[in-house]
Amino acid sequence: MATQIVNFDGEYIEDNITNVARGIDASGEYQIVAIMGPQSSGKSTLMNHAFGTTFKEMDDALGRSQTTQGVWMSKSPLMHTPTLVMDLEGTDGRERGEEDTAFEKQTALFAMASADVLMVNMWCNDIGREQASGKPLLRTIFEVNLKVFSPERKTMLVFVIRDRSKTPFERLVEALRADLDTIWRGITKPERYADTDISTLFDLKFTSLPHYEHEREKFETEAKALRERFDAPASDAESLKSPSTGVPISGLSVSMREVWNAVKANKDLDLPAHKIMVATVRCEEIADAALAKVVDAPELAELHAGATAGKISQLGKKMVALTDMAVKPYDDEAKYFDKAVREAKRMDLQVRVAKALSEVAAAHLEHVRVQIIEAFVHEVNSTLGDAAAAYALKKKSTDRVLFAAHIKASYEKLDAQWEDKLEDALPADDLAWADFVVEETKEFRKAVDMIVDNLRRERMNLTIHAVERAMERGVSAQAIGILEEAPRDMWANLRQLRVAAAEKWEKEVLQAVNEFDPDTEELKRVHENMRDRITEVVDAKARDAASGAMAHMKQAFARVFSKDSKGLPRIWRPLDDVAAINRKAQREALRVLALLAVSRLGEDATKAGDEAAIKEMEAALYGLIPKDVPVLASEDGSATSAQDDDASSAYPTEWGGASDDDVVLSPAECRALWLQFESDTLYSVSQAMAAKEAARRALTGGAPIWMIALLIILGMNEIKWLLTHPVTLFCLAAIFLYGRAIFNQLDVASAMQLGVVPGLTILGAKIIPTAIGILKKLAEEGAASFTEQPAPSPVRASPIAGRSIDPVADAGERADITADGVRQRKVTATSS
Repeated sequence: MATQIVNFDGEYIEDNITNVARGIDASGEYQIVAIMGPQSSGKSTLMNHAFGTTFKEMDDALGRSQTTQGVWMSKSPLMHTPTLVMDLEGTDGRERGEEDTAFEKQTALFAMASADVLMVNMWCNDIGREQASGKPLLRTIFEVNLKVFSPERKTMLVFVIRDRSKTPFERLVEALRADLDTIWRGITKPERYADTDISTLFDLKFTSLPHYEHEREKFETEAKALRERFDAPASDAESLKSPSTGVPISGLSVSMREVWNAVKANKDLDLPAHKIMVATVRCEEIADAALAKVVDAPELAELHAGATAGKISQLGKKMVALTDMAVKPYDDEAKYFDKAVREAKRMDLQVRVAKALSEVAAAHLEHVRVQIIEAFVHEVNSTLGDAAAAYALKKKSTDRVLFAAHIKASYEKLDAQWEDKLEDALPADDLAWADFVVEETKEFRKAVDMIVDNLRRERMNLTIHAVERAMERGVSAQAIGILEEAPRDMWANLRQLRVAAAEKWEKEVLQAVNEFDPDTEELKRVHENMRDRITEVVDAKARDAASGAMAHMKQAFARVFSKDSKGLPRIWRPLDDVAAINRKAQREALRVLALLAVSRLGEDATKAGDEAAIKEMEAALYGLIPKDVPVLASEDGSATSAQDDDASSAYPTEWGGASDDDVVLSPAECRALWLQFESDTLYSVSQAMAAKEAARRALTGGAPIWMIALLIILGMNEIKWLLTHPVTLFCLAAIFLYGRAIFNQLDVASAMQLGVVPGLTILGAKIIPTAIGILKKLAEEGAASFTEQPAPSPVRASPIAGRSIDPVADAGERADITADGVRQRKVTATSS
């Protein structure tokens, strides 16, 4: 039963081949025989009588028309060798018309590449003719077959001459061979086949048949004889049996599918008709002339110059005018040619004109694009405000416009603006500009995306920087507080501060950048940068503290040396051990130096490790302190000093266990700081020792006890006399008390420290006012005793040298025996 394997539309039907080949031994031999030729030339009739197939034949009663459409295949039931027979659609049929010759070339090439034997059916009267004999078709399939399939085996071509005449068969064969040789020499061959003869690739056979209708019985007899030649051994001279293709029957459908795909994909078979070729050439010439007119037009040059300088108003109308300058003359001249070709070339002309005008449009749209983007940037900045200030505003307001939401809303506005500008700049509804519009729109959106990305990155960075500045203020204040306090676990506290700050500010920066829709990678980078920045701030403050280690050492020294246990300013007493307190204060200063000398902010640092390393450094630094601190000279001029009894341990040249990056102050730098510190604090120590000596003298001032006892013993008679004269004793006692009061008010000891002459001068100037003031005070108290006031007013000295004498203030002045106090009293005395 015959079945269609390629339909009228050129679709390959693989399952039908499988059905036809069913029953053929997979390991056995088979052959494929195909037939081609003009439409209604009796191809199907010949195959049916020769091979016993059932291809549909033309019904004469219905008229001459196309019977076989596409390619049909059937298995011959009469052949001893399994034979598949292919019947091809006839060539030169009116159904496809003179314009569509591609399909007949495709089916002919398909049969030549797939079949073992290709039968070419032709009328006897057509031999010697160009078109009717199928010479153009043979020329095409010969050439494309060499190019596409590069055949390595021979294909048998059997030329069947139908309705033979009185012309001798030999003459007909000679004419066919001459035509075939001419065709073969005229085709373009690949280099490998350049010198190949037609007989190398094709086994040419010729046969003839009588008229089917006039000599039917004879036709049937010869058709049967023709069939027997396909079964005859290949060694027989008359045999038409061709060697097998070598394709297993199981792979036949796939093989033929690939052959058909290769044939369909080849463009060399799609050759146009003569009038199509003429229309194509003339329309192209007309279009070239019309295009040249536009390109050389002065209006185009003016537009190009204007677009380069800036935007052009109503550019679209001017573009339409230039396009019509080319299209209208083309329409007038090309209207007599094939419509399809004319319209295709017209569209091509419009595209070429659009391309010629595209430089003007591109220059104009570049200015438009810049204007839209600049306005967009200004609108974003004016709406959202400064990014750094926006961060502070966001913390106070919850209804602020966010970046991502604003940008999403702006995209539609931007697209609408761009569409309006395109309509104004380009011809409306002109498909020739479609590709240009697509490309320019891509460029516009690319520019918008780029500026949005830049705005996003810039504003997000400014927001992050604002968060970092806020973080720096908070973390710096906390770090400075810890560094100034300098506790023993200072570095553990700083690390804890870093962890707490990272947790707090990572959340803060995340909330700040959420409006920019950051992706996971950006969030990770922001968090890492914030942690690194916090570490940098804490480390920078620690290194700043180390750079100002002298100030921190003096602060620690003063905290111990100048203040008592209650934190109040220390008042030096005679029994205070200045040397011991000084040693304690120095150790405190060196402890602070040991803390600051090496940074301990590493991730692997621990509190226990810090304490062990710092104690080791303290032990080394304590070796810089002498065991006995020298004291000031005593009153009798003798000096007390002591030398260290034990040799100090060797001072290190580097801090053990610390990396070079962590070391802020090397041992040598610490020694230099210590020497400078010791020199700077020496004055404070000497002042403290002077204050202690002054307190001791104030406590032990007056005559010695033995002298007082001797005076009592030797003056016993005078004592008895005074006791027996009470008035005299009272007067002496009053005079003594009065003199004592004057002495206390004058502060003789302090005045004499200024020197003998200055002291006497000061005392001489003050003694009379002081004496008068005391008398007035006594008089006031005496008078007050007779009044009703129960509480007497405190005794105050009379003004001396323009100032009031306050016992409390004077006591304070007498207590200040330092050089500053003495200097102050000198200034007071001179001014008085």
